[in-house]
Amino acid sequence: MAENNVNNGGAPAASGEAPTHTVTVDHGTPSSDGGTPNSVKGSNHERLAAAFAQATGGQKLTNEPMTVERLSDVQGLPEGDFKGIDYNRTISELSDDGKKILANIRSDYTRKTQELARQGKELEGQRQALLESDAYRNIQARAGEAPVDADPFDPQAFNQRIEQEVAKRLADVLKPMQNEYESQQRRQKLERFKSENPDLETYKTEIVEVLKTNENLNLEQAYYLVKGKTQTQKLRQAEQELVAYKTAAKDYGLKVSIGSVNSGPLKPPTSVKRDAYSVYRWLQANQKA
Repeated sequence: MAENNVNNGGAPAASGEAPTHTVTVDHGTPSSDGGTPNSVKGSNHERLAAAFAQATGGQKLTNEPMTVERLSDVQGLPEGDFKGIDYNRTISELSDDGKKILANIRSDYTRKTQELARQGKELEGQRQALLESDAYRNIQARAGEAPVDADPFDPQAFNQRIEQEVAKRLADVLKPMQNEYESQQRRQKLERFKSENPDLETYKTEIVEVLKTNENLNLEQAYYLVKGKTQTQKLRQAEQELVAYKTAAKDYGLKVSIGSVNSGPLKPPTSVKRDAYSVYRWLQANQKA
């Protein structure tokens, strides 16, 4: 009789440790023609599953990958949210099968997350198509019409009144969806604007003040208003500084571009470059400008 030992748990248990299970799987007696043993039935996994059940008192050995849902059927796991765990060390000390189980769970979680994201995009596309459709615009238009008298003796007027009431009910039902959609569109527009204008935070305080004083402005308008004003002030300051250093250069006998110090009440040391701007900066530092 051919036998295989199936060990569920690795090496024999040491004192104080949980016992391991060693099961003998009977492969049967080889047939007279040398073919498959007469007592072997099913796949290798089925034989292993039967041996595992015998060793563990009826527990099942599955051939399916571990998923997030199946964790609820696993016995012995504690309840709660745990922190302060060295994940790298803990995982590195797991057995190969333990690491494979975590890999299966991570793969299953990734698939589910991607599927949820795909479904979310699909749902968002359907909502956008609905709220931007001609049918929805017609519903809104009909719901906003002046009520028609429901004259029971005028079938056309009676039908129009019914259509108006139905349109109003549909508009009321779809209103929360429309509000959420518009809010989402505003958030996306804001994120795009912030991404395209990374200096938005630089002018945050000034923008808030502008929006407080003028409620008719939106964020984009306030941003360009504040930024334009700031840039104008910087340009004006640069022009004033240019005039100042040209004046200083003239007073000290310098050419505006590149020249040398010809005369003046105070001459910069030889370590200072003899161009107008360098001399001007030296004069500023020495409070002579």
